[in-house]
Amino acid sequence: MTVSTNKKIALPFVLILSLFVGNTHADTDSTSIRHYKGADVGDYQQATSLLKTYNETLQAILKKETLTSTDAGNIHKLTYTLENALEKMRSDIVKTAEILEELHLSSERNDVDKMKKFGNDYLSRSNQMLTF
Repeated sequence: MTVSTNKKIALPFVLILSLFVGNTHADTDSTSIRHYKGADVGDYQQATSLLKTYNETLQAILKKETLTSTDAGNIHKLTYTLENALEKMRSDIVKTAEILEELHLSSERNDVDKMKKFGNDYLSRSNQMLTF
């Protein structure tokens, strides 16, 4: 291969590579992404309350005809608390399902003490989920 052939092959490669490098550089220069903790979520009721409040805020932002970079930043911040709330709800639902399974197994064994224990625990947890 001659030097001019190498240049012909290398030039498109360099141009394509510069597109990727240029885009990466532009993204980091124009906006640096910040990460937030989000609100702490203590229990299922707080999770549903935060979900309701933050969903209303998100809905108000999304109703705008044009979204700005400030809107994007606000949505970004909201998602951290929304994720925390949903994670708390998910973990509480999983725990409640595990307790329900223990109730189910206790009923199969006709274990009255465990049926009462797991039954009351299940009812307490599931009723909290319904009061939002």
